[in-house]
Amino acid sequence: MRLLVLLVVAAAYVASGKIGLSLAFVDESTTAVWPPAGIALAALLLGGLRIWPAVAAGAFLVNVTTSENIGASLAIAAGNTLEVVVAAWAANRWAGGRAAFDRTGDLLRFTAMATLGATTIAATIGTGALLAAGLALQAEAASIWLTWWLGDAAGIMMFTPLIVLSAAPGQRRWTPARVLEALALLTTLVVTAGVVFGNLVLGGLPIQLQFLTIPVMLWAAFRFGGRETAACATVLSVFAIIGTLNGLGPFTGGSLNEALLTMQGFIGVVTLMMLAVAEVAARWRIETEIRALNDALEQRVSARTEELARVHTRLLEAQQVAHIGSWDWDVASNSVWWSEELYRGYGISPDTPVTYESFVSLVHPDDRARIHAAVDAASRTGEPFAFDHRIVRPGRALPQARWRSTSATSTWAASWRRPPKRCAIRPPRGRSRYGPRSRRRSPGSGVMTAGCNRSSGICCPTP
Repeated sequence: MRLLVLLVVAAAYVASGKIGLSLAFVDESTTAVWPPAGIALAALLLGGLRIWPAVAAGAFLVNVTTSENIGASLAIAAGNTLEVVVAAWAANRWAGGRAAFDRTGDLLRFTAMATLGATTIAATIGTGALLAAGLALQAEAASIWLTWWLGDAAGIMMFTPLIVLSAAPGQRRWTPARVLEALALLTTLVVTAGVVFGNLVLGGLPIQLQFLTIPVMLWAAFRFGGRETAACATVLSVFAIIGTLNGLGPFTGGSLNEALLTMQGFIGVVTLMMLAVAEVAARWRIETEIRALNDALEQRVSARTEELARVHTRLLEAQQVAHIGSWDWDVASNSVWWSEELYRGYGISPDTPVTYESFVSLVHPDDRARIHAAVDAASRTGEPFAFDHRIVRPGRALPQARWRSTSATSTWAASWRRPPKRCAIRPPRGRSRYGPRSRRRSPGSGVMTAGCNRSSGICCPTP
């Protein structure tokens, strides 16, 4: 599989290199249009630095079949390979790697280090190799270096974002409406490019209309994203190259090489600006969607909170009418929560903190041992427990104590975590130990049932 990838990268380098060298005017090995630099850098960002042998082989084959000078071709291939290796390493280190086009800061760092910085390596080594091999004149050195540098930089700016962003998964769905809009964008782009860089409508008049491409590129950036923006920039670049080669468009005048350099510089700057706009627009869309989701969630939470508040109010009213209380015991922290009706039944203030010990203190002294025994047994076996006990209401003598019938159930599991017990109280049908049988239920009496609020957990106290 890796060998196949290397072969594909090398073949793409050779094919695109031959196309680029067909536009070489200042020197047979130097061109203002060099797509292989962008293709090779994209391959290293996506496949890793281990792809460099394919780049080296492709660069050597392109140059040796052009100049037929093995020494110069080896030096140029070394410079081209070192260029993309350094660019990929710098992009991975400081610009987010393959995600360099997802954030404006990373995009600018990528442009500075990979597009403008690393390309000086190939331009310097390549120019030196041509001069050393006698394939170029000393007077042409500056022009060759500038053409080499701008050609590589433009190739990276054109093709690396397109390939890397195309390999990334799409974030937005292609609905029928979006497809129609994309077709309208492509049609508008082709017509605009034909007007600016061709003889469409204007009859080949050299009128400066390159600014007409800006609104179309903004359309792509705002409405679609970085991938589509890079694709539009590539289409625009193709029209610009064809028009400039035929002496059409706003960049004609002077030598053909100078026209191509100026055109490539314009397309590169526009691409950089539009990729930055696309990133900002994508972030704005994401933030808008997040805000919409947050608003919808807040509405649902508000509605649910109101519903729970109504249910809670009805529960309190039902407990008050039926003299039912509920409690919640977190065994691990020994904290107990009581409902208002339960506080009322035990005759203590709702502000009073409750623990297991404080609960036991409200139980008749003669019944406390039975409670401890029942709880201890439940902690060992995990079985439901039940007991009858008397309670002592504060401020009253022991003969006025009331009996309470209590039962509780819990869910136990093999874990040392102790989730709380959820319990409820319902009035008993028994009679007071110290009074006659009565049909009226006392506020402080009840039957308690408890259950763990989790599917698994432990409710037993620490041995």
